[in-house]
Amino acid sequence: MKAFHRAVELDPKLIYCHYQIASTKLLLGLLAEAASHFSQVLQIDGNYVPALIGRGEARFALAMASLSKGFDGRAVEHISQALADLTEAAKARPGFSCVWKLIGDCCVCLHQVSPDVARPTVPVLISVVLPSSHQDSVHSSTVDKDALISIGCRCYGQALYLKPSSADLWHDLANSYHCLGKLSMEGSIEQRDSFRKALMAIKKSVSLDPSHHAHWNALGVVSAGVSTSLAQHAFIKSIQIEPNVSSRSLLCESYCCRML
Repeated sequence: MKAFHRAVELDPKLIYCHYQIASTKLLLGLLAEAASHFSQVLQIDGNYVPALIGRGEARFALAMASLSKGFDGRAVEHISQALADLTEAAKARPGFSCVWKLIGDCCVCLHQVSPDVARPTVPVLISVVLPSSHQDSVHSSTVDKDALISIGCRCYGQALYLKPSSADLWHDLANSYHCLGKLSMEGSIEQRDSFRKALMAIKKSVSLDPSHHAHWNALGVVSAGVSTSLAQHAFIKSIQIEPNVSSRSLLCESYCCRML
């Protein structure tokens, strides 16, 4: 990184060197510094897509760090900023599945935050959210948690359209639909539909990568309300692949519920 700093001293407008400094800080976990340095890149070229993605990723990481410390309001602010950056990146490069995944991650990560707090400002996400006739009239809006996770589902769907064989993306889609279902009214058509889509998505994830214990664990969680035997089978498969505390505790819970 010292070499890049020296290059920037010699020529402050070297975008590549600024970007490499910011990316290195992001990898080192210096999130605030990384976001600040990505901003310096964007001051030189406001349309530099790698910097937009980098700053969005840094702000998403800052939001996750805030959530882990219980600073929900601060996390929502970081998510609003990250969505602004990533939306601009998606508009410039709509064929990048990684950008749509990051937008989905930003939307779904607030699923455990209080509905009164989880109301970030969301830019118009091209045609994924609003019809093309509305794109010019609405630049951004504050959305509630249900709408936010629905946007996340659509963004994961767009990422899968570009990369349909990604087991991890199917896993993310299943998780987002499962979160959406838990927010719906108990026993409603909307809840059943969300849980059905979640189950379909996680089954697809398992079929694409049956050797990953996390997919089996997620299958167990998603199917728990539908089929206890399927959930227990999934937890057992997860433990067989890689012994882990999460699957063991969920399996025990499933056995206890069945005994009641």
